[in-house]
Amino acid sequence: MKAFLCAVLFALCAPAWGAVYVWQTIDGLGFGPFTGQIEIDDAWGGGEYINAPICSHEQWAQVGGCTEPPYDTDLRAPDSPIIRLVFGPRLDLRFRTGEGFPYVAIGEFSLLLGAAMTGSLYVNNGETDLKMTTGGSDVWEIVDYASDAGSFCGYIDGGWNRCEGVTGRWVAQQVPAPGTLSLLAPLLYLTARTTRSARRARTASRA
Repeated sequence: MKAFLCAVLFALCAPAWGAVYVWQTIDGLGFGPFTGQIEIDDAWGGGEYINAPICSHEQWAQVGGCTEPPYDTDLRAPDSPIIRLVFGPRLDLRFRTGEGFPYVAIGEFSLLLGAAMTGSLYVNNGETDLKMTTGGSDVWEIVDYASDAGSFCGYIDGGWNRCEGVTGRWVAQQVPAPGTLSLLAPLLYLTARTTRSARRARTASRA
């Protein structure tokens, strides 16, 4: 009985890392606040993923370098392992549905998943771009983050400050793995039933 209870408690308390990563700023260099979230398909174990530069408007394509017609292209990527990427006030990209990509859908990811994600990423929707990478640790550093609407980090030397040098971590949210609670329900029921039976037996023996 004790062993069974221990097994149930272990299943309840053991951490189960979900596929949602949130941004935690380490050094915003006096700018921000910087907020972000990346949702990744549970079945994807990490690695390389490239969403080709697909253009939706010919005018942007000629400027941005998308040279293969047709330009009025469906920007959805139904099989993308990156479901959603949100960063700051102007990036909310949903790769599978194409939402958040008014002009172009570019995504380049090289990710090692774990409690803290490492690797590199670059996204661009034709209005805002974000590029960041890690070195020999789990600390990410922004290389380029700016928008047609202006800089998120002010101006420097007469031009946009592209937030270069801002650091942070992509940290996994600890959430129940899919199906965990449904699997535990029968165990909890059986535990409660066994406990009640044991109590009745002890009560009967004392009578």
